[in-house]
Amino acid sequence: MTSIRRSLTVRLLVWLGVLLLAAGVALFLGIRVALLRQFDATLHARASMLQSGTKWDGEKVDVDFTPEAMPWYRAGASAEYFEVGRVGTDGGPERVVTRSPSLGAGEWGEQRGLGEGVFDRPLPDGRRGRVEVRLFRPLPEEDLDQPGKERAREAAMRSAPMIRLAVGMGRTELDGVLRVIGLGFIAAAVALGAGLVLGIRLALASGLRPLETLSARVRGIDADALSTRLTETGLPAELRPIHARLNELLERLEGAFARERRFTSGAAHELRTPVAELRSLLEVSLSRERTAE
Repeated sequence: MTSIRRSLTVRLLVWLGVLLLAAGVALFLGIRVALLRQFDATLHARASMLQSGTKWDGEKVDVDFTPEAMPWYRAGASAEYFEVGRVGTDGGPERVVTRSPSLGAGEWGEQRGLGEGVFDRPLPDGRRGRVEVRLFRPLPEEDLDQPGKERAREAAMRSAPMIRLAVGMGRTELDGVLRVIGLGFIAAAVALGAGLVLGIRLALASGLRPLETLSARVRGIDADALSTRLTETGLPAELRPIHARLNELLERLEGAFARERRFTSGAAHELRTPVAELRSLLEVSLSRERTAE
């Protein structure tokens, strides 16, 4: 037989568990999205810096890259990568214009099959990373913006080739932060779940105590204690109608048992005289022998 306390405990734990799980997942996803946006903002700034430094003088592409000003592109365990390539016309092969020192003499061919956008891709050193790819036509050199050189600038822009820029950053640190946050959420969920179990049990024990008290009082009433009446002390409003009906039932039972006792007493008294007479006649008949007639 299922008790009210056990049933309420299970239902409350299930519903609160579902709500807390949903809230925790939503909060974790929100933090993850915020961190990814911040990460992508840094990646976007890196790409914009390189794009703004890519110029076209009418004959060749020049990338204004100073290794000392961008130390994150040096070779190392946490190196970042970029590659600037000139897209070939008529489906021709892409020619590398320049690449980051972290790539060394090798090429970053994995990014060439990607379209424009931001992607989760392995970096050349095997680390997990995010890569932003841009396709654009470089602006003319700054000296072509001077007065009297409008035609040269327009001609340079028409002849500018399509450039593919790929910038990659390792997301090891980001994944570590997300892992710590996830483990923190799990630990908090376990601690909160244990606290909920204890809190719900204590709350239900306190809330159901009047019902248990009423149940114990009712169990103590038998046929010899029908004059007992239940008191309203400490009863909540929800149990008072039950208390009133139980007292009315006890009063009716007490009256019924009283009437039964009176009837039994009266019947015994009324039957006592005829029985005595029959006994006397039988004793007289047995006092001496008699004929059958």
